[in-house]
Amino acid sequence: LQRQQGRRAVRQRIQRRVGIAGGIGGAALRRAVEVYARLRRQRGTAQIDEAMLDSLDVAAFAVSAEGHIQRANASARALVARGDGVLDDAGVLRCAQPGAQRSLRAAVATILAGEAQEAVVIAPRRTGRRPLLLFVSSLKPPGGASATLTVLVRDPESQARRAEELLRSLFALTPAEARLALAVADGLSPTDAAEQLGITVQTARTHLKRVFHKTATTRQAELVKLVLAEFPPVA
Repeated sequence: LQRQQGRRAVRQRIQRRVGIAGGIGGAALRRAVEVYARLRRQRGTAQIDEAMLDSLDVAAFAVSAEGHIQRANASARALVARGDGVLDDAGVLRCAQPGAQRSLRAAVATILAGEAQEAVVIAPRRTGRRPLLLFVSSLKPPGGASATLTVLVRDPESQARRAEELLRSLFALTPAEARLALAVADGLSPTDAAEQLGITVQTARTHLKRVFHKTATTRQAELVKLVLAEFPPVA
């Protein structure tokens, strides 16, 4: 009963933060869910408008079968301008690393052949930061028109920063507690998380106890389930 009351209190706190008051995290989550739902619906009609792409919180491209960029949102344009992982090569979307480019071509060929509906390509970055994840899928062309594909590019480091901010907003976590919660949700044990974050195991356990209390969870598995429910995969 006490645990149920605690969870109810957490839900009420979340509703206050993301409901009528319009907490930044909640608004972003609701907008992302709505836009991704629209994108999935429009994949079946090949009608993707630039305003919708600009609503996405990830880099989004609409490209031809040959890779020619037909549409790109603001995040996508900024991404290729940096030239770190993916490039705009004379109007063609390319991976900077040759092996990743071969994987991208193979993914496109597999999708166009009807052997898969979606594919994921890992694109290493010259800066040594965590690789980009490219989610490739096809749009159903109307009446024999040339095929079009969508490419959503997820930056794990950027997503992690946003997830940390949202966790702090939703559950009133400190920065250290939010980082630990994300590390645990990523599958790390408290010991491994402590090593990754550069803190002692005792400090990690103390943070974890506070996270459990603030999120009304009691076990690591519950915490992982909660975090994944709040921050589902991008594509």
